[in-house]
Amino acid sequence: MCVTADALAAPVAALVRRCGAPAHVISRNDGNHFTFSDDGAAVDALVDPDAAVVRALDIYADSPATIDIAIDGVTHTFAFGSYDMVHADADLTGAADYSFSNGRAYRLDTTHELVLTFNPRRSTSPASRSAIA
Repeated sequence: MCVTADALAAPVAALVRRCGAPAHVISRNDGNHFTFSDDGAAVDALVDPDAAVVRALDIYADSPATIDIAIDGVTHTFAFGSYDMVHADADLTGAADYSFSNGRAYRLDTTHELVLTFNPRRSTSPASRSAIA
């Protein structure tokens, strides 16, 4: 994927230079949303309207898309369409922050979290969405 976790806190201009023009741009009450279509994934970059930096990434993807995230100094690769809640619970126990019916939140550092959302019909179904903020 063109959009990576490195886009967080970076200027939106750097993301546009790397990935090209966004497919959609919209301003809402929570900030500016730049949506990129990226190798079968849709990535919504939430951009601070005052500082023009990326504050969050919301990623929707299917297999075989992957994203690499550093957690506690270790890089983890999350494979959309095959990574499930059972593996997330086992792999990321030390970073667990919050749990809800079809998802989990993990503390990446003092200012960032990874939220994995799974198919709500089965807790062991593949991940289809992740958000990094």
